[in-house]
Formats: sequence, C-alpha cells, structure tokens
Amino acid sequence: MDGSDRLHRFRTCANSPSYWKLSLAYVKKMMDWGADGVFVDNCGHRVPCFATNFNKVRNPEFDPYVHEHLFPNASHDYAWGRFLDAVRALVKSYGEDKVVVLNSSIGDPWQSVGDCCMWESFIFSWAWEGRRHTWSDVKKRAKANEWYLNAGRRIVALAFLDPNRHDMKSDSFWALASARLVDFILWANLDHTEVEFLNRVHLGGGLGPYKETEQIAHRFFENGLIVLNDSSEERETKLPVADGFAHRQLLDLYDGKATIRVDKGAVVVRVPSKMARIFVADATR
Repeated sequence: MDGSDRLHRFRTCANSPSYWKLSLAYVKKMMDWGADGVFVDNCGHRVPCFATNFNKVRNPEFDPYVHEHLFPNASHDYAWGRFLDAVRALVKSYGEDKVVVLNSSIGDPWQSVGDCCMWESFIFSWAWEGRRHTWSDVKKRAKANEWYLNAGRRIVALAFLDPNRHDMKSDSFWALASARLVDFILWANLDHTEVEFLNRVHLGGGLGPYKETEQIAHRFFENGLIVLNDSSEERETKLPVADGFAHRQLLDLYDGKATIRVDKGAVVVRVPSKMARIFVADATR
C-alpha cells in the first residue's frame, strides 16, 4: 500500500493477441459453467509495455523473439480498455443480468465497462492501522461517482476488519454507515464476530439522499435510520422523519435493547463522537 511494486510482479501485456485469446477463452469457460459474471482484479492504469525492447537478436543461433501488439501505435491503457470492452461484450452475451465487477477502475476511462467497481481497503485495511479514509473522503468519492450510481451501477466498498486489530463493533458500524449513507455496498467479513448480526440487517431502500448538519449525517430508509457523528464531541439531535417512513419505534442495534420512538414526526438520537448508529424498525411495538 506504499505505492511501490513490493511483490516485484509484472502485469501481462493486454495488447498481446495471445493474452486476449487465452483470457477471453477462460472468461467464456467460466460463463459456460454458469457464472453470474466475472471479477477482474488489478484494473488500474497500465504501465507501458517493455517487451518490444527485446524484439531483436540476443543469440545468433536463434531468431529474435517478436512481441506483437494488436494495436501497434496505441498506449497500453488504450489496449487494456479495449480488452475490458471485449470482456464485457462476452459476459453480456450470456444475458444482460450477467455482471462485470472491476477492482477498481474508479476514475479510469474504462470505469463504465463495469457494472460494479470495488473500492478496496475502504476505510480499514490489513495494510494500515485505524481509519485511513475520513467521512469527507467517502463523500468526495461518492460525489465524483454520482454519474455512475445514477446509471444504475454500484460501488462495492471492501473493508478489511480483523477482530485482532480493530474495535469490531465501533469500526463495523462506522464502515456500514459510511457506505450505506452514500449508496455504496459494504463488503466485509463479519462472520464469527460480535457484529455478525449486521449481515442480516435489511434497511431497504433509502427515503431520499443523506442529509448533514453540523457534522451529523443521517439517512432514513424504508426499514430504519443511520446516523453518523463526524464531530469531535457527543451529540444529541432531533431528526424529522422522511416522507414515507411508516414506523413508530426503532431499535438501536448498537445497544441491542434501547429503542427510540417517533414523536410528532421526529426522533431524538444521541451518538458519541466519531461513531455511527444504526436503527431498525422494531417489529415488537
């Protein structure tokens, strides 16, 4: 995560006819097996191909190795974008409901090839301690990708949450809240942790976009409410419920027992500094 090629790995030339032939054949094989789509990793900017530097005789006993390109005068970025176009066309030939997921391509010219792009190491990662991305960072990324989300595409936010390195409860609530507020899909392994129940939370569709006042962001959903406190102090706030919100009482999932009531079209919630809370419709009341 420091910007260097720490693994000393090379990316295959996406301008190579052999690469296209073998890769597309493998995509076809997976789709023939019945896959719902494909996930393509390492989709960012491509460095220039260096193989053409070796298109000359190294040993007089052998002919020179010739590295051919499908697009001789094009950049490697151009060839990579065209290759991803071919992947998408092949996947979609099995049905419009088949999907292409890219990691990440967010902000790249070929982002629209993906039905979904992944933001890997969303806020939390195995490669650093604590929260690297702030709530402001999340909002900026969401704003820059409004065109993508409005087109029906999605961004998957992959957070690496490790019980041995994170406060699973607080950090998981923060990650889920940050993602859902801006219509990202959180991908995190919460199995066998104290917050595994978050895997079963179904808030439904958002009742409008998130709103934010004095560093308190909130959004009502069909089946609940998310509140995120990005300020440096604990805050209590009164929130008018969104139009179409039909519930009278909400359960505080962080507490597990406390409830808040809808009174005169509003709810009052208290959230500690740099914390998030998720409330769901309480079916018992």
